[in-house]
Amino acid sequence: TISDAQDAIEDLPQDKTFKSVIVHLITNDVNEEIDSPNDCCDKMKNLNECIQNKLPSSRVYISLGLPKGQDQEVNRNINKLNSILFDIEDVQFITHDNLREQSERLFDRQKVHLTQEGTRTLIWNFKKALGLVRNRSRSRSRDGYRGRGRQPYRGYSRRGNQGRQCRR
Repeated sequence: TISDAQDAIEDLPQDKTFKSVIVHLITNDVNEEIDSPNDCCDKMKNLNECIQNKLPSSRVYISLGLPKGQDQEVNRNINKLNSILFDIEDVQFITHDNLREQSERLFDRQKVHLTQEGTRTLIWNFKKALGLVRNRSRSRSRDGYRGRGRQPYRGYSRRGNQGRQCRR
C-alpha cells in the first residue's frame, strides 16, 4: 500500500541513493472500502514529498493504475485517480495504454492479475520510461523471432531440431 511504501522510504539509511524510484502501488489502494481517489492522491503527494526529502537526487516515476477485473466502480476510481495524479509536481508518469485492453493475453481470467506477457509489457513500459529501450514497436519480438530472417529464439530452425542452430 502507499502507507507501507512511505514507511519503507522513511526506514532507508541516510546514505542510501537511487537514480530512479518507480512507484507502482495505487491499484490496491483504490478500493471503495479502503480509500477514495482523492485520499489516495493525497497519500501519493505525501509519499512523493517523503521520497524527495529522503532521496533528493532521485527521479520519481509514478506508474498509473491498471484496470482491475470487472468491478466497474473500482475501475472508475482507478481512472479518476489516474487523472488527478497529474497534479503532483516533480514526478514523471508511466502510462500503460498498451495494458488498457483486458485481453486474456495480458490479464488472467478474472482480469485482475497480469499474465506473463502482461508482466513483460509492464516491465517494457518501465524500461521505456527510464530510457532503457528504444521507442519502437514490440510487435517484432512478440512472435518469438528476431534477428536476420525469421529464426526462432531457441536456436533451431522452424523445422524443429533437425535444422541448423542459430548463432548467438
